[in-house]
Amino acid sequence: MTTVVSFFKKLLRPRGQRSFMSSIKKENCKILDVGCGNKSSYFFKQVKPDCVVYGIDVGDFNQSDESKGLYYQYIIVQPKTFSRSIQNIEEDFDIIISNHNIEHCNDPENTFRAMLDRTSLGGYLFIATPSLRSINFPSRGGG
Repeated sequence: MTTVVSFFKKLLRPRGQRSFMSSIKKENCKILDVGCGNKSSYFFKQVKPDCVVYGIDVGDFNQSDESKGLYYQYIIVQPKTFSRSIQNIEEDFDIIISNHNIEHCNDPENTFRAMLDRTSLGGYLFIATPSLRSINFPSRGGG
């Protein structure tokens, strides 16, 4: 059933994160999840079970002990040091994901630069942000 659901999610959102991740054929990849709240580690382990995932965020947003345990490293930092903290990770990543995160950063330009610097040669960077078309959509608290 999970395969069927995944198929339809990719079909309905051909430029979404699931389609992006499924298009990358590299195995045993190293992923950096920037703004890693909402138990996103489950998603990565479902789509790429052999991956090593690092997560970095400014708070412990909607995580469980189990979801945090799926990260090789789970890093919580202060908002003012977020971009520098990404830069200071001593790894380069095959895939970096920033899913509706960069628009919340204190320093989005340097956060973006830090993500580029941490992307390995031939690596992939996925950034999803709100658009002007969605500015009047209903939002949840904090959005």
